[in-house]
Amino acid sequence: MTPSLKGILCMCLGVLFLALGDAVSKGLGAVHSPIQIIFFRTLVSLPLIALLAYFSGGLRKLRTKRPGGHLLRGVIYTATMVCFVWGVTLLPWQKPPPLRLSHRYLSRCYPCRF
Repeated sequence: MTPSLKGILCMCLGVLFLALGDAVSKGLGAVHSPIQIIFFRTLVSLPLIALLAYFSGGLRKLRTKRPGGHLLRGVIYTATMVCFVWGVTLLPWQKPPPLRLSHRYLSRCYPCRF
């Protein structure tokens, strides 16, 4: 398997996990506050990241020469997660549109016939 194919597969799995995480956040949002969802998501991810770092060369892999950049990125991603999870929990559940309605939009976007 080529490195490009591995990269494509990893990105596809990443998008799948993002979608699954968003769906779980939406379901949990009906019962728990967005702050609880974010807290436990972070609480669970920290030991997993530490294990990943440990098995891929040790915890020294987490050492950085640019702590300011990582701090800024961490603040930005935290703000992104807070806004997104809060937004997802505020939106009502939607029924997907019927396939025949999607057909009309797809037929205008692509020159082939559906």
